[in-house]
Amino acid sequence: MAIDTFYIMCGEEDMKVKDLLTEQAGFSKRLLEKLDMGGKITIEGKTTTLHKTVFRDEVIQVDFLDEKEDIPMEKMDLEVIYEDQDLLAINKNPYLVVHPTKSHDRGTLANGLAQYFEESGINRKVRFVNRLDMNTSGVLLVAKNPHVHHLVSAEMKQGKIEKTYIACVNGKPNKHEGVLNAPILKEKGSIKSEVNLFGKACETHYRLVNIQGNFSCLEVKLITGRTHQIRVHMANEGMPILGDTLYGEESLWIGRQALHCYSMAFAHPRTGDSVFIKATLPDDMSKLIIKESI
Repeated sequence: MAIDTFYIMCGEEDMKVKDLLTEQAGFSKRLLEKLDMGGKITIEGKTTTLHKTVFRDEVIQVDFLDEKEDIPMEKMDLEVIYEDQDLLAINKNPYLVVHPTKSHDRGTLANGLAQYFEESGINRKVRFVNRLDMNTSGVLLVAKNPHVHHLVSAEMKQGKIEKTYIACVNGKPNKHEGVLNAPILKEKGSIKSEVNLFGKACETHYRLVNIQGNFSCLEVKLITGRTHQIRVHMANEGMPILGDTLYGEESLWIGRQALHCYSMAFAHPRTGDSVFIKATLPDDMSKLIIKESI
């Protein structure tokens, strides 16, 4: 039995397997079709079909097809900060590319995780739930099977996963805490985004943690999750993130944008239990922050 096997009990008098798995367990129709073709849906050890009727208290067992990652595997020193049968969280180092690209086909976090999966006997592809820029550090969440990836990604899009960042910005906010509401639109022909009335609605909450000289440390919570949202909102407020050369300028204090995904909180997709994952600050940012909060 695979460690990520799902068991779903029928709570109705009678129901089609397909309806039970989509309505009660949240399986996507596309995934169910693959599992059905692969014979991975069973009742009492016998392969069943999506159109079979199940009755009250009958239990459906769903396993997953083994997969082979199609990117090179590389041994990498990964800081695992959370792991269970469905999810894995890494404290991503700064200056580390997440996905292989034309300019970075090796040495990415995906390459390291492919090796980690192989060594751990996880016969699945690497599926990232959230994304972090190369120079942003912190919590990076990975799903170990396609169903959990589907569920957690949907929660992320609906804003049901609380993501907290630590950001050091040039200047000082006018208030101890505040809410930034400004639509963001990706610039044509550029990797940059900008505040634009024709953009998508964005909401960012911040709280001042401390001040050191000409820059401030903020705790930032994303209510929406647009590309470069924190970086764009802070620059729009006249407080670009320290070291952010795309929306601000280079800094003598740090060689990258001073942005760290500090924590993530959500309900576990299998159990409903509360999960809280925290990633310690890397040295370059911890040196910027005064221990005493204001």
